[in-house]
Amino acid sequence: MKKTLIQNELECKKCGDIIYSEYRHDFKYCKCGSVAVDGGMDYIRRIGNVIDTVDRSMHMDEDALADCKEAIRWTEDTDRNELGTVLAVIRALRQHGLLDMSKFKYDSKKTVMVKEIEGKIKELEAENTQLQETVALYQRLHNKLMHENPEKNGRYFICGKMGEEDSLGLPDIIMVCPTYGLDGFQLYKKDGNYSAPGW
Repeated sequence: MKKTLIQNELECKKCGDIIYSEYRHDFKYCKCGSVAVDGGMDYIRRIGNVIDTVDRSMHMDEDALADCKEAIRWTEDTDRNELGTVLAVIRALRQHGLLDMSKFKYDSKKTVMVKEIEGKIKELEAENTQLQETVALYQRLHNKLMHENPEKNGRYFICGKMGEEDSLGLPDIIMVCPTYGLDGFQLYKKDGNYSAPGW
């Protein structure tokens, strides 16, 4: 089956530049000047060391190209929009076996798997939040128990108070003993009135 040139293109291995010739005598050099392309869709011409190039030119069966052109004419005659034109060309290419159909298939199993993973992540995040709240509660209860029984655990404890008490019964000064059995204590003075968040 006869083929026709549809893209006259090369890549320069030295500079990585990709150049193509759009029409006959459209002569172009790569950006480093090592190689050039010419000929448009009429012929392929290369200037420079061909070893330094990667040929990216494309050829297409004439029948397939003719069907693609016919598809475009059909969309124009039937007043299709841009998407309609694209789909018409895709159908023509598919008819001639020029498409990788695996790229156009919808993988429902993969979509379901992604949704399951996302759901599991949400469950784990919720469990993590609950565990963090449980740990925080444990720490509060643990500290409370530690300071309620200083004779058993050796933690500091409030051993007395001094000064006047406010309307809530909070003293101006509290006396804190570092550990059970010591005779000394540290004084902590209240530096302001009781306050609470304004919920």
